[in-house]
Amino acid sequence: MIKEDIKIPIKVGDTILGGKWKNKKIKVKSIGTNEKGDITINNKPLMKYRIIKETKMSKYQEYLAEGKGDYEIYHDSLSMAVQEMEAYVAKNGYELDDEEMADTVGFGPKKPSGGKTNRYTVRLYKGGKEQRKAIHFQVYNRETKQNPYELNMYIR
Repeated sequence: MIKEDIKIPIKVGDTILGGKWKNKKIKVKSIGTNEKGDITINNKPLMKYRIIKETKMSKYQEYLAEGKGDYEIYHDSLSMAVQEMEAYVAKNGYELDDEEMADTVGFGPKKPSGGKTNRYTVRLYKGGKEQRKAIHFQVYNRETKQNPYELNMYIR
């Protein structure tokens, strides 16, 4: 009899896909072997399950982490919100084209009136080379006396 050492990237507590079409999320409660020596998860053969690809989840988590803001949300004026966006872009290692900023924001729509939102999209650069990413930001006028402009932005 030949002994093999088979390693599977699953631990108790992980979530895997099972069921007839292998699309139902199932939590791993136990890992073992059956009388034939097959690997079992929750007392069912390993072949009845599908492992969720780590790359999908890690890309999603990376995307969410990128959006978590290290920026001020509420501002006294539209120009302060735009300056905050520019600082955020620089902090993330990107650059903006001044002409494109002037066209998009400066000559674009007027300041949002009460209860309205202005949306902007500006391409990003690194070392003078255009990237496949852009900064998407919205400025909402909350109609309050103090800090009436709300900034929301993400890089995608």
